[in-house]
Amino acid sequence: MTQTPTELLSDLHHVGVDVDDLWQLVNTRERYDDAVPVLVDWLAHLDERVPYEYRARIEEPLVRALIVPAARKTAPPVLIERFKLPETEPRRSVRWVIGHALGTLAGDEYFSELEALARNWTYGRDREAMLRAFGRSKNPRAVPLLLDLLDDEDVVAHAVEALGPHKDPRSRIPLERLLTHERPLVRREATKALKKLPAE
Repeated sequence: MTQTPTELLSDLHHVGVDVDDLWQLVNTRERYDDAVPVLVDWLAHLDERVPYEYRARIEEPLVRALIVPAARKTAPPVLIERFKLPETEPRRSVRWVIGHALGTLAGDEYFSELEALARNWTYGRDREAMLRAFGRSKNPRAVPLLLDLLDDEDVVAHAVEALGPHKDPRSRIPLERLLTHERPLVRREATKALKKLPAE
């Protein structure tokens, strides 16, 4: 249980979504599209509405509840701003969840913002799952970005995974170099990505 604020539960009730806790939305198979504007609004104003000591416990299920198709148009700008916030101790690991949400939801209209985050090594592994957005991107900068990130040990495995769908011949030599990487996950992803490339 997250001790979801009663005001948030009331706002959800007003749009016909009755739950006792945010994790019920995260774990349900039912659609709750009408709840998405409420969730986005609460995430945008979280720092004003929830005391610091409880904030991380509310933020994580709030973000996870937004990883639904209905949130694709409205959630990414708020998620991007939340990703940039300092990862203080009570909030530790929440940024990774936000990166995961962005990797699932964000389209090419947010490419530049995500590229800036992805290239910022100070965010460490919190960027990992965000790279999935570049795997489905149609932006011509996607492949060069992912090739650059192959040199970033924090995200190399996810960069390789995101390169696979592009089937871009430019990635062949860099991927072949990773077949001897010290991490088994990187070697496996490189092998899978190489199999997707057109024959020479």
